[in-house]
Formats: sequence, C-alpha cells, structure tokens
Amino acid sequence: MVALSPSPADLDVLAQERLDDAYALLHAGRYAGAHYVCGYAVEMKLKAQICRTHGWVEYPPEVGARLAQALKTHNLDQLLLFTAVGPTISTVHRAPWSIVLEWNPEQRYELTSLRAEERARAMIDATKVLLAVL
Repeated sequence: MVALSPSPADLDVLAQERLDDAYALLHAGRYAGAHYVCGYAVEMKLKAQICRTHGWVEYPPEVGARLAQALKTHNLDQLLLFTAVGPTISTVHRAPWSIVLEWNPEQRYELTSLRAEERARAMIDATKVLLAVL
C-alpha cells in the first residue's frame, strides 16, 4: 500500500470536511465525536499551512527521514512551529488556540463528559476561527 501524500489544497478540503463532520456529529448529539474530529481539522489545516510556508507541493514532502518523521506528529503546538503564522496564532488568536490545544488523538478512548455539548461547541467555534486564519 502506498502512503498518501496530499497536496495543500487536498489538506484544506479535508480540514473543511472534518469541520463539517463535527457539525453533523454535534447536531446528532455525538458531542465527544464532534470535539474529536475538530482536532484533525486543525491538524490538516496546519499541515497545509506548513506546505505553503515552505513551498512544498505535498505533505509530508520528500525530505530527510528525521524531518519527515517530525512532520508526522499530531501535536498541534509542534506543527504550528513549522508555519509562518505561529506568532499570530499564539497571540492574536490565543483564545481559540488554547481551546484547540486541549485536543489530542488519545481522546478517542475517553467517555463523554458532563460538559460534552458545551465543550464540543467551544471546540467547533475555535476550529472555525482557526481554519479561517490558517
């Protein structure tokens, strides 16, 4: 099986699709799932932004093994470091960024919390803001 190397445009589309998935899950009362897929939306948008910052046509690019491995992370803070918009996101958009940073892929194992709907709505709102500026 060949690994996918999506283009920045592909990643933009995927990010929007994950946000759309989050809205569908929210409306279905699946709050934990809505919260969870938002993290992937932001991750994909960050990866598209990394490509634009460095002039890459695919993600991850054909680079050295160590850099390629570093780029395969789900850590949003680490991914932001590879972009040109890091300072803007972490200062001007600090509030939505701090909400999104609560995400990690291990949340797929968490049970729904009592604040699930509130948390999902906040995550979707933060994701929407960040997708617009990334």
